[in-house]
Amino acid sequence: MKDYNIIFVDQPVGTGLSYADPNFAKAYVTNMNEMANDFYEGLKELYLNPVGCFKKIGINADNPLFIFG
Repeated sequence: MKDYNIIFVDQPVGTGLSYADPNFAKAYVTNMNEMANDFYEGLKELYLNPVGCFKKIGINADNPLFIFG
Protein backbone atom coordinates (compact mmCIF):
# COMPACT_ATOMS: atom_id res chain seq x y z
CA MET A 1 0.00 0.00 0.00
CA LYS A 2 1.22 3.50 -0.81
CA ASP A 3 0.32 6.75 0.89
CA TYR A 4 -0.16 9.96 -1.05
CA ASN A 5 -0.31 13.60 -0.03
CA ILE A 6 -1.86 16.46 -1.96
CA ILE A 7 -1.78 20.18 -1.37
CA PHE A 8 -3.76 22.78 -3.26
CA VAL A 9 -2.24 26.24 -3.63
CA ASP A 10 -4.32 29.27 -4.60
CA GLN A 11 -1.88 31.21 -6.73
CA PRO A 12 -1.36 34.14 -6.74
CA VAL A 13 -2.41 35.44 -3.34
CA GLY A 14 -5.85 36.95 -3.66
CA THR A 15 -7.34 34.28 -5.92
CA GLY A 16 -9.61 31.45 -4.84
CA LEU A 17 -9.79 31.27 -1.06
CA SER A 18 -6.43 32.94 -0.41
CA TYR A 19 -6.05 36.43 0.97
CA ALA A 20 -3.40 38.77 2.35
CA ASP A 21 -3.34 41.63 4.79
CA PRO A 22 -3.94 44.68 2.58
CA ASN A 23 -1.95 46.79 5.06
CA PHE A 24 1.18 44.75 4.29
CA ALA A 25 3.33 46.47 1.66
CA LYS A 26 3.21 44.61 -1.66
CA ALA A 27 0.74 42.03 -0.34
CA TYR A 28 -0.45 41.23 -3.86
CA VAL A 29 1.74 40.46 -6.86
CA THR A 30 1.63 42.55 -10.01
CA ASN A 31 3.57 40.36 -12.47
CA MET A 32 4.59 36.78 -13.20
CA ASN A 33 8.08 37.11 -11.68
CA GLU A 34 6.63 38.18 -8.34
CA MET A 35 4.14 35.32 -8.51
CA ALA A 36 6.89 32.77 -9.23
CA ASN A 37 9.03 34.14 -6.40
CA ASP A 38 6.11 33.95 -3.96
CA PHE A 39 5.43 30.33 -4.95
CA TYR A 40 9.11 29.39 -4.65
CA GLU A 41 9.39 31.02 -1.22
CA GLY A 42 6.24 29.20 -0.13
CA LEU A 43 7.66 25.84 -1.22
CA LYS A 44 10.92 26.55 0.58
CA GLU A 45 8.97 27.36 3.75
CA LEU A 46 6.98 24.12 3.49
CA TYR A 47 10.13 22.02 3.02
CA LEU A 48 12.65 23.81 5.23
CA ASN A 49 10.73 25.15 8.22
CA PRO A 50 11.63 22.77 11.09
CA VAL A 51 8.12 23.11 12.56
CA GLY A 52 6.33 23.26 9.20
CA CYS A 53 3.59 20.91 8.06
CA PHE A 54 5.84 18.92 5.69
CA LYS A 55 8.19 17.98 8.54
CA LYS A 56 5.26 16.97 10.72
CA ILE A 57 3.95 14.47 8.16
CA GLY A 58 7.37 13.23 7.05
CA ILE A 59 7.70 14.86 3.63
CA ASN A 60 11.27 15.80 2.71
CA ALA A 61 13.34 16.70 -0.35
CA ASP A 62 13.77 13.00 -1.20
CA ASN A 63 10.04 12.62 -1.89
CA PRO A 64 8.96 13.23 -5.50
CA LEU A 65 7.14 16.49 -6.14
CA PHE A 66 4.68 16.90 -9.01
CA ILE A 67 3.41 20.37 -9.90
CA PHE A 68 0.53 20.86 -12.30
CA GLY A 69 -1.98 23.54 -13.06
